[in-house]
Amino acid sequence: MKTILKRTLAAAMALMITGLFLTTALASSIKEIQEENDLTSYRTLYDVTPVEITVPTRIKVTLPNLQNYGVAVIENETETAQPIATINETEFLTAEIKESSSVRGSTSALVDGDRTTVAEFNLDEDGGQAFVVIEFPKMLKSSSLSLELDSHVALPHKISIQAEVDGEWITVLANTKPYQTLVTFPQRTAEKWRIKFSHSQPLRLRELTFSDDTTQSKFTGDTVIWLARPGETYQLYADAATYKRIKTGESGDLLSDPEEIEETTISKGKPNPLFTEPDDDEDGVPNYLDNCMSVSNASQVDIDDNGSGDDCDDYDRDGVINSKDNCQEYANSNQKDTDGDDIGDACDDEESRITESNPWIPWLAMGIAALAVFGLIIHTLRKK
Repeated sequence: MKTILKRTLAAAMALMITGLFLTTALASSIKEIQEENDLTSYRTLYDVTPVEITVPTRIKVTLPNLQNYGVAVIENETETAQPIATINETEFLTAEIKESSSVRGSTSALVDGDRTTVAEFNLDEDGGQAFVVIEFPKMLKSSSLSLELDSHVALPHKISIQAEVDGEWITVLANTKPYQTLVTFPQRTAEKWRIKFSHSQPLRLRELTFSDDTTQSKFTGDTVIWLARPGETYQLYADAATYKRIKTGESGDLLSDPEEIEETTISKGKPNPLFTEPDDDEDGVPNYLDNCMSVSNASQVDIDDNGSGDDCDDYDRDGVINSKDNCQEYANSNQKDTDGDDIGDACDDEESRITESNPWIPWLAMGIAALAVFGLIIHTLRKK
């Protein structure tokens, strides 16, 4: 009897220790996921309307605008990021670009519905004041504009929108600083719209999408799908200013059998209290003010006043930016630097090697060598 009791107690202790170990491991895993998820780059926070479910169920929500750098779905109870799938079901409206400031690439890329094509407003020619006029085949009733930026591109400093009504341009949005890619304005109806941008660095856009308030289409932006658990609530972080890696657990098949996915809604977006303006190059100047986002340049020096910092300009057009170019005034794409003094051979007037700074030394060496050879010949002849 005592033996059975001892074995029972031992088994119970083993189960308790195992349970404690598993609980600790799970807590440690959750804490690790929490600490590795940086939510400071997201401008907007949405509360997800709870769905009554009894088993884990895939749910989806549709955002009001396209997302440039992805979103994060956080389970409130565990504070962990959930694996997600994102699809785009936006209905692009047929439109035509009628006028624009100087653009690198084709302006049609802005309204072609293809998220892989890009048009860049030419900062060197527009002086940071760009515009585009979009015309629709029929009257469009709209109250918002979605901007889809290319990778590593900051929002413009200011944006304004006008609609042509009875042959006259009417301002529907005065010069305003955008804080996210979705810009809203009082509803107007027009065929032709003019958008103006103030930008201090290259502005590359994939799409400019006006809402169509007449159709009231529910598909206006990216649709996000994840696996929800009974009794849990969720928040969705969107409108990221830059890309941040979000660590999640293993993802199951979220997209098959779409008819089984439950649809829910989100609250009106509110500012994310964790948001801080990103500074990708860590030079102390946030991206939206930085005239050179990819290169650290705290001084923001811009001698030629072209809106692009000197450190990321390429004065000699050799494909190497100034901050990495060992010869900024002479094209030298090979960056050859024979003497290793960090000054390219193409512009190195005073080479640092002794033989280059004193050109007579090689001739002296050759003279000495010639005398030595001559001496050896004389010595050999004498012995014979």
